[in-house]
Amino acid sequence: MTFQPITPRLSMLRLGMVNCYLYECARGPILIDCGNPGDGPKILAALQQRNHHPADLSIIATHLHVDHIGALAALQAAGAPVAHMNPRDGAAVAQGNWMRPMHFAGPFAWFEDGINRRMVASQRGAPASIQPDAVDGAILGDELTVIATPGHSIGHISLYSPADGGVLICGDAAVHFTAQPNISFLYEDKSAAVESFKRLAGMSFAHAVFGHGKPLIGAADSAFTLRAANLKL
Repeated sequence: MTFQPITPRLSMLRLGMVNCYLYECARGPILIDCGNPGDGPKILAALQQRNHHPADLSIIATHLHVDHIGALAALQAAGAPVAHMNPRDGAAVAQGNWMRPMHFAGPFAWFEDGINRRMVASQRGAPASIQPDAVDGAILGDELTVIATPGHSIGHISLYSPADGGVLICGDAAVHFTAQPNISFLYEDKSAAVESFKRLAGMSFAHAVFGHGKPLIGAADSAFTLRAANLKL
């Protein structure tokens, strides 16, 4: 299991249904998201293949959900630093909370109450060390601009780099399983999720990568614009 190159600076590690990313910048490597509990050894082994020690990293978490921060505490126990997060989600992660109640779209909506009870009851883990500075417009690692994209979670962020033709790192502000990117089928606030997607669609970027789904390489902004035109609350 290795980080697969997407652009000269950005590589993707597939961890089952979720992806995490390694962004190489002048100040050092940045790990974006941390997979599920139990994914720590896989991430550490992939970093070792790049000759990166956990202490060399910066870490950015796009949001609080268990499949994106589940291995964060384990990575920090191995020497990784505090993780940059938006304060609205970071406060929960610092206390060991990995989920909040969510709404489910389409065929999933009918069992929303039951699954929320199970998720909120079970999705807790070791508290992690958080730096709550990933606010809208902040620049992390001198290269990645934070874009506030609430909806999937209230403190969700995406990241943008102007390098390599423009790269958008979406987290779960968008998913890409079909011909076009789309909002996730679960969210804390659907109207905010739609507005966040439309905000991203108004930007210019050649490439986009996602927490779930395959990368969009080349003319990614056009795909977002096309989908945003048909998104409804």
